[in-house]
Amino acid sequence: MLARAFFAFIIVGFCQYPLRAEIITRGNVPDGDPSTWISRPLITIGSDEYGSLVVNGGSVLDSPQARIGVSFNSSKPAWGEVTVTGPGSTWNLSVQDFSFQDMLIGWGVAARGKLTVSNGGLVTTTSDVELHGSLTNDSPAVVRVTGQNSRLEIDGWLTVSPGPVGNARLIVSDGGYVVSERAFLRPYAGEGHTLVTGQGSVLESKADLSIGPSEPASLFLGSGNASLTLGAGATVKTGSRFTLGEDSPMYLQVSGDNMVQVGGEFTILGNLHLYAHGLATGPLKPISAAEGVNVIQAGEVIWESPSGNPSNDIVAKGGSIITHGGTWDAASETFTPYSIIDGGEGLENQDVSNQRYSFAFDDSVQVVAGFSSDAGQIDFSVNDLSLSTLNQLKVLGAYQFLTDLDDNEMTILSFFIGDGYKDSQLAFWHQEGVGEWSLHHPDIYSYYDGWVSFSVTEFSNYAVTVPEPGTVGLLLVGTLCFLARRRRFRD
Repeated sequence: MLARAFFAFIIVGFCQYPLRAEIITRGNVPDGDPSTWISRPLITIGSDEYGSLVVNGGSVLDSPQARIGVSFNSSKPAWGEVTVTGPGSTWNLSVQDFSFQDMLIGWGVAARGKLTVSNGGLVTTTSDVELHGSLTNDSPAVVRVTGQNSRLEIDGWLTVSPGPVGNARLIVSDGGYVVSERAFLRPYAGEGHTLVTGQGSVLESKADLSIGPSEPASLFLGSGNASLTLGAGATVKTGSRFTLGEDSPMYLQVSGDNMVQVGGEFTILGNLHLYAHGLATGPLKPISAAEGVNVIQAGEVIWESPSGNPSNDIVAKGGSIITHGGTWDAASETFTPYSIIDGGEGLENQDVSNQRYSFAFDDSVQVVAGFSSDAGQIDFSVNDLSLSTLNQLKVLGAYQFLTDLDDNEMTILSFFIGDGYKDSQLAFWHQEGVGEWSLHHPDIYSYYDGWVSFSVTEFSNYAVTVPEPGTVGLLLVGTLCFLARRRRFRD
């Protein structure tokens, strides 16, 4: 239902907004010409109903700080949407007085909000940005920065912190860039997930960055589910320490060196999962910490309570680095993908644990399967389905998988689809037997160097598609996979 709602939401946006230079408002927005908003202390886009703002075609809007999607009345749900798109299109937000004025996205009991920066657009703000989501249902708060030269510049803190049952998503893709003074990807409750994927995509915190419950977040709240997925070709940077909080996973599709650049200490209290992407070989050094500082797998770490009462101190357990399709060497801090084994025409009673197998069609490798450490002895074969279209979308790869591998054993499938696509264009599909194809929502996926890799937990038929030329409204279906997914792997 969530995927369908967002699908309609996105198509409406693309169909209604013209591409000429304009600042367009619809629904519940402040009165008057947007050029006069700067004189106000605060603006709201979508209060107790739908409201939207579009800045495009190189237009520049200066405004006070904003709320996007606000409602404290469960009978009046809010839906706020802001889109800044196109080279030179800019939205500059600034604090007008000394009151509490952070940008809040999806704030209240029945609120959803979305900020999209795309195709070279720029959003700047002089205060914090907080992604909340509804307090009473799963209406999401979403920030999406996509495309080369698309930037969100935050002169403050970035916080992904949904309410009790809400969910928040930060998506940086296809060369987008998000930079803040500090970053806390730490839901107080609910679901809060961050995806950085695609060649040149960057999430940067000039100071520290923490995922999930961690000091200082765990000194007050922080009981939700948080995660960070870093796709092949993307980068996360911090100016000081990086803390992966307890029970908070990070998924890293290793494609090269220096994907995680840490200016201080990298403390692992949750689980860091390393996956070999496509045909990647090693050794690779995906994590680079400050000179003289090692990647740390913490034992028990005690943070003192601000009150000075030892009984309120917090003890965090140590996390782990978990490898899939390769090995981690703690001394050199390198990840070496296992050599890819030719799967021939299929495997029979083969122990595939933590191994990678390739399968060729038309005399070239088209599919790689990377198995978990618990996969065991299985039969496994792959057949090309030779599909050209699926639900009016162009098929880049579609294969039948026959295996007795247990369900819920996560496997990474990699299809060679060639260069020239975008992460946000890709959609993943699953077919059980001869039934209908349905959208597959992988926990992790990335597209880099011609290969798309994605996670699966049960086998039958899988396909990857992109829109046919001219179907612009479908470009974001790949992102919907991330918005709609429900994580099964939390540790």
